[in-house]
Amino acid sequence: MEDDLLMQKAAAGDVEAFGQLVQAYQRRLVRFAERMTGDAEAAEDAAQEAFLRLWRTRATYRPQGSLSSYLLRIVRNLCLDHARKDFAATRRERIVPGSRYGYSLYQGALHAGSSAYRLTCGRDIWSLR
Repeated sequence: MEDDLLMQKAAAGDVEAFGQLVQAYQRRLVRFAERMTGDAEAAEDAAQEAFLRLWRTRATYRPQGSLSSYLLRIVRNLCLDHARKDFAATRRERIVPGSRYGYSLYQGALHAGSSAYRLTCGRDIWSLR
């Protein structure tokens, strides 16, 4: 309930109310993003971008659930976008000349340190349940 009141104040332009929301959720969002990406800098960026998006849409925000769920979903989507970009960049870097078609799409693309690898492994683990 307090989050809804703070968002109403933020929608009216109260920067301090929005700052209270940032203080309340920033740590949680960064930890969540870091678990998804494995990259502290990317996690900070994802949390910051989530708050920017919330600020930009504050006037149209309608509480349909908890604010934390809303923010976590934004961060999750940003992390998935990061993983897709990481995967695409890795795939471009790992082109293998001389293969049958002149390149190999997947050879080495999912190296163990990439966020795409962690997300793929996580998906595989969940599909086993």
